[in-house]
Amino acid sequence: MTVEVRDAQLHDAPAIARIHVECWRHAYAELVPKALLDGLDVNSRTERWQRILGSARPPAATLVSVEASGIVTGFASVDAARDDGDATDPSLGELQAIYLAPPAIGTGTGRVLLAAATDRMRDSGFTSARLDVLPGNARARQVYEAAGWTPSGEPWIVAHGEHDLPHQRYVREL
Repeated sequence: MTVEVRDAQLHDAPAIARIHVECWRHAYAELVPKALLDGLDVNSRTERWQRILGSARPPAATLVSVEASGIVTGFASVDAARDDGDATDPSLGELQAIYLAPPAIGTGTGRVLLAAATDRMRDSGFTSARLDVLPGNARARQVYEAAGWTPSGEPWIVAHGEHDLPHQRYVREL
């Protein structure tokens, strides 16, 4: 499968939102409470992605993977690392999201998209990067580790609305 990665455009917001919701429901069905998955809404995610894409400023970037037919199959968002309560190192980037449409899982698209997102952080001047993943997401963890990411520290809890979910941080040099 030939995959192109490009910067997301405002018109990609509905596809990104659909992938975001579909991927959560597919990949996290056994990892998060059903109520959280049932509460995901493509329309509200579309509005959120329209706001994000309409106001993005460097180094923030959202990339999409696109099949030769023009169908968006995945997306990744990168930016400066979010503040965890301590002063965040300005040389630290963060892969804030990477999701694939379920039919694209296992096709190599995720590896291509991850490489492009990593390159974008490097090109933005970051010298290291981090990401967070659900500890039970073995497939994603394998992809990250194969791409040079390593676990850092113990799992920690992140609030997703009314639900607290464990996360594992990964880091890598760029």
